[in-house]
Amino acid sequence: MCVSLAEGDLSWLRQQYHDFADEWRKPSEVTHLKVQRLLIGLELLLLDRLGFQPKLLSTGRDQQRVERVLYWYRQNLHLNPTVADIARVMGVSSVHLRRLFINVSNASPKNVLQDIRMRCIHDYLQNPESTVEGAAAEFGYADASSLTRAYRQCFGHSPRKQR
Repeated sequence: MCVSLAEGDLSWLRQQYHDFADEWRKPSEVTHLKVQRLLIGLELLLLDRLGFQPKLLSTGRDQQRVERVLYWYRQNLHLNPTVADIARVMGVSSVHLRRLFINVSNASPKNVLQDIRMRCIHDYLQNPESTVEGAAAEFGYADASSLTRAYRQCFGHSPRKQR
């Protein structure tokens, strides 16, 4: 795949390189979040240059931000990010992120993200070769029993009964 980049894109990439060089030499506890933010920027740049236009449920900047959060979250479920982690990656406070979600979806980010996570686990377990233990490891649960408790609370039955 080839993507044509404008001079402005190349300048942005150079600036990201220079901004990140010091962080790479002296990593801190938030380095992984900065890496994620950089990767999101690269993904968005490539998607834009490839002509990808996400379908938004409604117009408005808040809706676009929530859609970006949801996209990032789906791509990073395996990291088991908290709402605070997501807010940092997106460059907003946890309070602002909550306000965005309430305005757009009438639900807290924690509830929306938990719903997405449970739906992904449900889909994962549809594969006859998948296991509850595998799902727990894949989706960031400490063990199969903690996943089973969360699954039962969401769907009203254990994941084993689903299969």
